[in-house]
Amino acid sequence: MSTKVLVSLWALVAVLFVAVLKVRDAQERPIEHVSSLADGDVLLEKLDSSKVATLEFRTSEHEFELKLDDGKWLAPEKGGFPADADRLKRQMGDLFAAKVTHPVQAGEKYYDRFGVAGGDSLAEDAIVLTFKDAEGEVLETLFLGDLIEASTQGLMGGSRNVGRRVRLSSEPNTIYSLKDTFMSFSDDLQSWLKKDFIKVQGLKSVKVEAEDQSWSVVRESEEADFELQNLPEGKQAKASEMTSFKRLLSSARFNSVLGKQTWDDWEKENSDVSTRRAKLQTFEGFEYILNFAPQDSEDTNGDYVLSVSVSAELAKERKAEKDETEEETKRADKKFAEEREQFEQKLAAEKACHPYLYLVSKSTLGSLLDDLETLTEEKKEDIPNEEATDEVPEMLERVEEE
Repeated sequence: MSTKVLVSLWALVAVLFVAVLKVRDAQERPIEHVSSLADGDVLLEKLDSSKVATLEFRTSEHEFELKLDDGKWLAPEKGGFPADADRLKRQMGDLFAAKVTHPVQAGEKYYDRFGVAGGDSLAEDAIVLTFKDAEGEVLETLFLGDLIEASTQGLMGGSRNVGRRVRLSSEPNTIYSLKDTFMSFSDDLQSWLKKDFIKVQGLKSVKVEAEDQSWSVVRESEEADFELQNLPEGKQAKASEMTSFKRLLSSARFNSVLGKQTWDDWEKENSDVSTRRAKLQTFEGFEYILNFAPQDSEDTNGDYVLSVSVSAELAKERKAEKDETEEETKRADKKFAEEREQFEQKLAAEKACHPYLYLVSKSTLGSLLDDLETLTEEKKEDIPNEEATDEVPEMLERVEEE
């Protein structure tokens, strides 16, 4: 074989060897790729947000959905409890405005490396968000994967999260980066629910009925102190306990929503639990009926199950003051109309609490959990003043003489 032929063969071998290396390298690492989205393009630009009627959230710890019904986002798992519309609007707005950076061609074999695999077992930080239309058809699925870290400067060093890897089901071979972590999308269902609850204002009276006793307190005006009714003989109300009723449920919050269920049905299912009923009335005409019991019959310091129903008899007309001028009447009528409108809005909002059962803390119920022994103390006898006298004490007499 001539030298020329040998050189040609070795050259061919070298070319083949380089080609094999390039193929292997391409198989083992993602390749920079010009995808359908370039740097700065909106990630969900092809998804029509007006068609989205269901949002499905899935993480390694929980899975739930929110559905649009007659223009309102609801949580089916909680009996159609309203979602926090403001939060949804704000955070979905951020997501639909998010722009991609650094698109990379990376097929299914790279999903685990970037945390965008989906499947039955999700990575710790992974979030899968599925968008569906009114018919239940999937419009798009977004896989939020690994967080992108950046080193921080300073003596302590360290790192911080500056973005996230993401993948769209409509583009299975491209992985993008976002400059936002969207960590809040990993929150559980409770955090996406509406937080509105009852706010008792101008409390006038409270009546509590327990299995072994009942008691009530009342006051004549918002400036007056509460008085305990039908005091046991030899007892008087504790002043500190009466004062606490002025703040009762004025800023109430719930810990979680159990779902839509009547109190009677819950009570039948939990017949071994001691329950209480309270009726609260306000000076504005609101009436609150509360039923509550410890979630765990053996732990009265834990959360309580609570049902709420609200009604109101609002004044329809204002009682005019004597000798009002025309200007005073006009001003007072306007104020009355504005306040009535506010009360009607408050009533409508609080009535919406009725079909659901809530979990609230023991401190939220406060004095409603007290008994007569806690509310009262031994009556203190009034000590009469010593009879007045004109006699000058002996010590003062000596001082005057000196």
